[in-house]
Amino acid sequence: MPSIHGYNDVPEPASPGPAPQVPRPRSAAPWWQDARGREAELARLTGIVDGAEPGVRAVRISGEPWSGKSGLLAALAGHAKARGWAVACGAAGPLPGALPFGVFSDALDDLLTTRHPALLDGFPKYHVSWLAGIYPALAQYSPDAAVPTEPSELRHLFHAVRALLERLSAGGPLLLVVDDLQWADPASVDLFTHLIRRPPDAPVLLVTALRPRQTPGDLLALLEEGVDGVAHIELPALPDDHLGPLLPPGLPADRRRALIDAADGNPGVLRALAAEDSSAGSALPVSPLREFRTLTPFTWTVAHAAALLRESFDTGLLAAVAEGGEVPTRAAVDELVAQDILRVDAATGTFRFRNALLRATAHRAAGAAWRLGAHARAAAALREREAPAPEIAFHLAHCALAEENDAAGILVDAAREVRWTRPADAAAWLRRALDPRGPVCADHVPLLAIALVVTGCTADARALFDQVAHCPETALWAGRALHLEGNREAAGDLLRIGLRIADPGDHRTQARLVAELLATTVGSRPTAVPDLSILSSVKGIPGLAQLADHLDPLADAGPRALLLAMATLTDPTGRAAEDQLLKARTLMANAADADLAPDVAPLYWLARAEHALTRDDQAGHHLRRALAIATRYGHRYVLESLTTLLDHLDTDRNPEPDGPPADVPGPPREEPEGGTADLPSELAQLSGREREISRLVSDGRTNQQIARTLGLSHKTVETYLARIFKKLALCSRAQLATIVGRSVSTPGGPPIPAFAHPTDPSAHVGSERLMPA
Repeated sequence: MPSIHGYNDVPEPASPGPAPQVPRPRSAAPWWQDARGREAELARLTGIVDGAEPGVRAVRISGEPWSGKSGLLAALAGHAKARGWAVACGAAGPLPGALPFGVFSDALDDLLTTRHPALLDGFPKYHVSWLAGIYPALAQYSPDAAVPTEPSELRHLFHAVRALLERLSAGGPLLLVVDDLQWADPASVDLFTHLIRRPPDAPVLLVTALRPRQTPGDLLALLEEGVDGVAHIELPALPDDHLGPLLPPGLPADRRRALIDAADGNPGVLRALAAEDSSAGSALPVSPLREFRTLTPFTWTVAHAAALLRESFDTGLLAAVAEGGEVPTRAAVDELVAQDILRVDAATGTFRFRNALLRATAHRAAGAAWRLGAHARAAAALREREAPAPEIAFHLAHCALAEENDAAGILVDAAREVRWTRPADAAAWLRRALDPRGPVCADHVPLLAIALVVTGCTADARALFDQVAHCPETALWAGRALHLEGNREAAGDLLRIGLRIADPGDHRTQARLVAELLATTVGSRPTAVPDLSILSSVKGIPGLAQLADHLDPLADAGPRALLLAMATLTDPTGRAAEDQLLKARTLMANAADADLAPDVAPLYWLARAEHALTRDDQAGHHLRRALAIATRYGHRYVLESLTTLLDHLDTDRNPEPDGPPADVPGPPREEPEGGTADLPSELAQLSGREREISRLVSDGRTNQQIARTLGLSHKTVETYLARIFKKLALCSRAQLATIVGRSVSTPGGPPIPAFAHPTDPSAHVGSERLMPA
């Protein structure tokens, strides 16, 4: 050790080595699961600990709040402990008034209590006094503990801390972790800066995580100026296929899509939103309220107002809702931006919340009575601005409707505008407009009934359809509701009525009714062929191809493709089949997703036609596109039929084995070092594929996700699991996960698993409103 103020003039005491590790409970997750979704970054960090980058003495991890920085630090600490390192961890907090050097005191104090009493031998008396002022564990060494404040004293203290770290690492490498450096007190920041510029001459690795937007400029400049020995790791937004496996199993496809969209690539936000969404009321993995703790009372009110306005907003609108002048409102917005709660949209000159979780937190913290009045103020302000009807309707739906104004009319106009892209909102607004306590307009009942069918509420929709005289459009949707409930005969009768009353020249409506009537002849059977004989009961209906020729290829691309696909399906071996299929495929390829939002049936029947001609890859493409559109726009009524056909295609591609499954080749499997010798005896008796499936079960994957990850069928996965349960004498997936957990908690640790991510279309589905007003 180099001489620092004569420290090495005294023989260094023998280090007792790192404290013994406390065994993990069997149910505890292995250390690497703290970094799920960040495996690439964790691999580099563990490589640095293992000596892959010998020149690195410090690491900076930066990224958005809740993007996985703390999880990476926890996983790195677990890896370092498993490798025999001493580990010291500290974290700063957002509240002002932190003690000087509080982060370093938090990190090192516990470690200092386990060290040899001679640790400070040879340190000058005043250095010991200052160190004791920082670290309570060292108070026994100096009755005159004090924290220096003068610049010259601080410089000496920094040298003393560096020498202390060198002593602490004498018996083995030391990992010093500082989380949330952006909130650290100034003294801790100065000390950290000193250690970056003059690192200890010993095996000490300094790792910190920070939020760049909230980090002091001088510290950020230092970390970005390229100091030797400092590695930078940036955490980008995660793609959707990395986020999907982080969600709990069993979520509906549209809910998964909504959560993934709201998370915007941020795994911590995703977990928190999923926890809030859980009926079990599981604890949040992050604490969003701590972001608001330092706000002034009026700034809190402005945050409530911003949350109520949902999308981007300007300070003038905020001032009206918060009932404050525009000048104090601007000051409050500046405070929220400085805290990185709000962010500026430079293109529009408006503001928005950093993420959906912060907005939900600010919204929930506002009182119910305040929200009622704020919605009324927002609606009034937006009406003065002549804002679009959907923007006004959102607020009108949550306040008392005045009979003397046109509030009900705005709700209906807004619902009509968004009925295909936001059917759940449309249904809510129409219910509000048709509230018996407010203005009633029976002409809008069919509009509500159709919106209810689209959102999957068929029973409520049928009750409304019974109140109205049918036109072709209501006959179509009422028949569809009956078909969805399994009453195909009644659905067919109603659809025939719709065809009889339809205008003979309205070929588009005719095409949709004919297609729905043919659909009633196949039910849910994926391979069934529509029965054309059912059309004989309706006079004046031409053949499918002839009816398709009456439709405009641009304006009626969906219905035209639908009829061509059905024509192909009814005669897949005919001479016209290939030509009809190509035309339908071209029409759908040229159609935008938004144009297909009212009805994805053309894609569904095109997929069935492709399947009939053994074009399963094309069929899967159409189905995944349809599923993405339907879930993005909240069309729940079609989800079951889409996923059923998609599962059928997967089963055809992966036929069930006649007997117990052999180990099917798949992605490379991660095996523990030394083969099966280090595995628990239970897992050692499993085949490689069985161990792979066991590990995916321990990750919380469903059978369907496992099937897609490994390229197997759902039934094959079930067969594997039955064999695993029989071999290990288990009766639940939780028991299997416990055994797998033991296999990855040994001190040496297995290789970090390369988490595969399923291509399950249920992990790629659309959005809906995440929070009630």
